[in-house]
Amino acid sequence: MEVLQGIDAGLSPTNPEPHLHCLPAELLQQIFLLIVHNLNGSDYPSIFSFEYTSPREYVISVNFAAPPLLFTRVCRLWRAVACSTTGLWSRVQVILPGGIKPLGQFLPSVLQFWLSCSGNRPLTLCIDSRPLIVKCGRRFRCLPDSEGNSQLLEILLAERGRWDMVTFVSSIREWEVKLDTLDTPGLRNLECNISDLKRFNAPNLSRLRIRGFSYVPAVPAGPTPTTTNIRYLHLDYASVHAICSTAVIFPHLQTLIVDRLFPPSESPLATRTCLKIQSMTLSIFEYPYMIRPKFMALFERLQLPMWQKLTLAGEPRKAEVALIISTLAATPCYPQVIDFQTPMPLNEVDAAIAEPLLSFVEEVTVRGEVLCRRALCD
Repeated sequence: MEVLQGIDAGLSPTNPEPHLHCLPAELLQQIFLLIVHNLNGSDYPSIFSFEYTSPREYVISVNFAAPPLLFTRVCRLWRAVACSTTGLWSRVQVILPGGIKPLGQFLPSVLQFWLSCSGNRPLTLCIDSRPLIVKCGRRFRCLPDSEGNSQLLEILLAERGRWDMVTFVSSIREWEVKLDTLDTPGLRNLECNISDLKRFNAPNLSRLRIRGFSYVPAVPAGPTPTTTNIRYLHLDYASVHAICSTAVIFPHLQTLIVDRLFPPSESPLATRTCLKIQSMTLSIFEYPYMIRPKFMALFERLQLPMWQKLTLAGEPRKAEVALIISTLAATPCYPQVIDFQTPMPLNEVDAAIAEPLLSFVEEVTVRGEVLCRRALCD
């Protein structure tokens, strides 16, 4: 709302009329879109709000205090403009409330209203759940999915043909709504649990983030219509075995990001060739002696003939540089660039420490800025 206040303050103080109410509808639309797309603290406007009455109990209500629903409560003009601006309603966070009792008609009807205002636009959704925790003797446990959750899920699932970008904060397997396959022909960007990936039929999916731990038993044995066209893969936690499996599961993968790498098990690893991977991001925030066996196991078994860039989350210190050199020495494929993602300013990074890396790569950068570069041969 600071944007609206700033516009109002900039208008002539001699006119006592409420200036914002007199703005043309086209300008109001642009202001509304600017506000909703720049919400602080969230990528998605939330349709529901929760007020906790105790550590395990809460009251759910419609979030009329925040845009875009707030715009519908100001005046008739604002309501008409907001309801006709489909871009305000194509992104939403829906938190499933849990609880044993059904929700009644009001909350589901507001969700239906929200989605209807989005017209035929592709939808960007964030779906989360609040499990109901009850005390059983001396222990607490989560109840299965509730009827209230099912009411909201059925509304969302009815629009799955329009799903474009979807984040599932909790696992789909907890849903009471039974689904063999989620047909989502328009889905391009997905964030979910590894065990939920097999539920999707999403042939146009190009970006995937796997939440939680990616382990081999949950990984598909081979490419599926959902995994075939994925170009971008982000793994929160993954074993070396799971990463090596990406060569088979994602044949067109170009970018791989792994936040945390787990060591391989004692079972042997087969050598894999990833023909399309150009960029890989790994973390080096752990102690080098902990990272080394994981990196060695990974790069001894993963062949990357098209590798162009290795991004490392961490600082280019002596121990880390020595680790990278020993790792690259064990693989026949070298990237062209190594980029360090560190909060250190470029002028505080010692280029001399990173220069030994130029034996393997052409350039070392810090957040994309050149730290040192291999000299050109005459």
